[in-house]
Amino acid sequence: MISGPPIVTKSAVLLALAVLLTGCSQEEQTPWMRLQAAVPQLKVTADTPEAAVKSWWLVRDQQEQYSSTVCKELGGLYGPIRSARDGLAAGELLAMQAGRDACDPPSYARDIVNVEVESATRAHVIAQIRNTEPPTPGYVLDNDERGKKERGVRMQYLLERADQGQPWKIAQIYSSDRYCTVAPVDGWCPLYDSKKGSGNSYVFELAQ
Repeated sequence: MISGPPIVTKSAVLLALAVLLTGCSQEEQTPWMRLQAAVPQLKVTADTPEAAVKSWWLVRDQQEQYSSTVCKELGGLYGPIRSARDGLAAGELLAMQAGRDACDPPSYARDIVNVEVESATRAHVIAQIRNTEPPTPGYVLDNDERGKKERGVRMQYLLERADQGQPWKIAQIYSSDRYCTVAPVDGWCPLYDSKKGSGNSYVFELAQ
C-alpha cells in the first residue's frame, strides 16, 4: 500500500505560526524600534483658552519625556566620543561633563491664575509656574533661591482663533522678566519674535 503525503491540519499550521511569531517577538529590538514604540500618542483639546494652555503643557512635558528616552537610547552610541572627551578633561570640567550627560527631563508645577476672554477670538491666560526638580546632590539652597523656587514665575499666554467655532491656539507667550531685551507689551516680555532674526554672533561658551 502506497502511503500519501502527511496531512497538514489547520491546528498544526496555527501551532507553527505561533512558534514563528514567538521567535520573532523574542528577537532583540533595535534602539530605533524601541524609540518608535515609545512615541507618545497625544490627545489635545482646545475648545477653551484654559484647555488649550493645559494641552500645550501636556505636549511640552511629553516632548521632554520623549527627549529623555531618546537621550538614554542614544547614550551607548556616544560612548566612544564621551570616552575620548573625558580622556582630555579633568577637575571641574570633567565633573560638569558628567552632569551634562544626564538624561533626566525637567519637572514643573503649573497653575492657572486667571483667564481673561477679551472677545470671541482673543483671550489671555495667566499662570504661575514653579520648577519642582530637586536640587542636585549636595547643593544647598540659600534663603533667596529657596524663595524663588517656592514662588516660581508668573507667565501669560495670548490665545487667538479665527472665529467662534474654531479651536483656540497660542499666539504668544510672555514672561514677567524685568530685564526684557525686546519691547514689553503691557508690562509683559514677549518670548517669541520671528521677525527679529539673529546675527548668530553669540558664542555658547560651554560648548567650546
